[in-house]
Amino acid sequence: MSESILDQIARERRELADKTEVTLPIPGYTNLFCRYRLIDALVEGKQIRDRLASIRNEEERVAAGAIDTLVEACTGFYGREPGGELVPIDPDGSGPLVYEERLAEAFQFEAETARDVVWGLFGGRRAAIMEHFRLYAEWSADPSSVVTLGEA
Repeated sequence: MSESILDQIARERRELADKTEVTLPIPGYTNLFCRYRLIDALVEGKQIRDRLASIRNEEERVAAGAIDTLVEACTGFYGREPGGELVPIDPDGSGPLVYEERLAEAFQFEAETARDVVWGLFGGRRAAIMEHFRLYAEWSADPSSVVTLGEA
C-alpha cells in the first residue's frame, strides 16, 4: 500500500525538524569543514541586526551581517581523516575550534575579533565569505535544498 499524502507530509516534516545542523566545506581548503546550527531569527538575528545598525556603508553592513551570522551559527570546525570521517579540530582539548582567537592561533594568523578570524580564514576574500554564507542561508531557509557537502 502506498503512502498517503498526509503520511508523506508528516514524514517530510519530521525529516526537516531533524535537520538542525549542516556541515559545509571552507572554500580554498581541501579538508576543512565547518558545522553550523540553525539560529533563531527573532532572537539571535535581532541581536546581529542591532550590532550592524552603526555600520553606514551598505556593502560593509551586508558583509558584517553575513560574517556575524556565520560566527553565531558555528558549532565547530572539522577535518576529514584519510578514511573520510570528519573529526573535530580541538588542539587543546577544550572543544572544537570555532570562529575565535584559538582558531587564528592554530592556523597561524593574527586576529583580534571573531570577524577578523573569518576574514583571515577566508584569506580576505569577500566573495568566498559571501558564497559560504549563501550556502548556509539557503540551507537554513530550506534544509532539504542544500546537499550537506561536508558529510561523508
